[in-house]
Amino acid sequence: EDAARVLSALAAEGAVSAAALYDPTGARVAEYRRAHREITTPATAPIDGMVTTGAQLDIAVPVSEAKRFGTLLVRADISAIGERLAAYAIVLAGTTAVSGLLAFMLAGWLSRRLLAPVQALVEAATAVKTNADYSIRVPNAGDDELGTLTAAFNEMLIRIQQNEADLYRGTERFRLAIESARIGTWDWNLVRDEVVWNERNYEIFSLAPGTPVNSQIFFAAVHPDDRPHVRAAVEAAAQASTDFSVEFRLARPERPARYAAARGLFLKSTSGDPLRAVGVTIDITERRGAELRVIESETRFRAVAERAPALIWSCDQALLRDYFNKTWLGFTGRSAEEEHGRGWLQGVPAADALRWAEVVGAAAAQRDPYSIEYRLRRSDGVIRWVAETGSPRLAADGAFAGYLGSCID
Repeated sequence: EDAARVLSALAAEGAVSAAALYDPTGARVAEYRRAHREITTPATAPIDGMVTTGAQLDIAVPVSEAKRFGTLLVRADISAIGERLAAYAIVLAGTTAVSGLLAFMLAGWLSRRLLAPVQALVEAATAVKTNADYSIRVPNAGDDELGTLTAAFNEMLIRIQQNEADLYRGTERFRLAIESARIGTWDWNLVRDEVVWNERNYEIFSLAPGTPVNSQIFFAAVHPDDRPHVRAAVEAAAQASTDFSVEFRLARPERPARYAAARGLFLKSTSGDPLRAVGVTIDITERRGAELRVIESETRFRAVAERAPALIWSCDQALLRDYFNKTWLGFTGRSAEEEHGRGWLQGVPAADALRWAEVVGAAAAQRDPYSIEYRLRRSDGVIRWVAETGSPRLAADGAFAGYLGSCID
């Protein structure tokens, strides 16, 4: 009776049509059947598990607590599940159709509002990447985030275009300056030992334009007598990753010899090793020739001055004397170090020295020649009168460089 009351509670489950409780021997001890339904349960307990027969589902489970007391069978009508699944299918189909329509409409709106501006940005970016054309502009997409992005993209293109123009003008000015100054430029990749030259460098080193260049070719172009000090300067700068400046003769068979000056800077990698070097090369043959001519002229002057009977001297722009010939030193009996600068005035009386400073100072201010007479002590201590003339010396830029003068007893 208790079991029958428990089973009757299944009346609240509309899908349950019948139920039964069986004892351990498999005999049915209680049964529930929904009213108005001709459904029965088997007299003996079925095997545990689920069995479906048409629209009927049988579920048999053990009744146990520490040991098995029997079996519970619940028989349900699952025809309502099929109807519910069919209803679900209809609802799902309708929902899918409505969702598809909404998605289609949303896709169209997104295409107009989102995809079209994005596609325009992609096409513009592709054109810039392919053709490097920074004059491209993307139509404004509105006042939303895409509009802000489009405006920023256009502004970026404007700035890049301006920078490109400025860079081109700067590069062109640099190129014209390099060409007008006839300067050779070079870029030395130390890792691959490759040197990139401009056309002027090929001219300086007498190589055919486009000839591959490396360090061996460069040092081979240096005169054999100058290679050791050039190589030492380059290697020292490479180890210190600093700049260098070196002058050398070119290894060319023709005469006269040609001279070049190379200046460069070594750059380090992130690990601290020398990575590359960049610099310039200048043909200094004319400058070197001028220097040699000056040296030769100076040598000839000194050869003549040392044998001249007059007392010959020279001074700088501060009127400090830096040269005396042998005749002067023999006359005063003093060494060149003692006479150097204003030391020679020790042999001149104070009044004459003051007058000399006034006359020569006024002439130097106007870069004019001068003549003056003053007293000068001879090596035997006798005071002699000398007549001095001074001719102004001018530097290459026209600046006053001092005087070249002579004195006669």
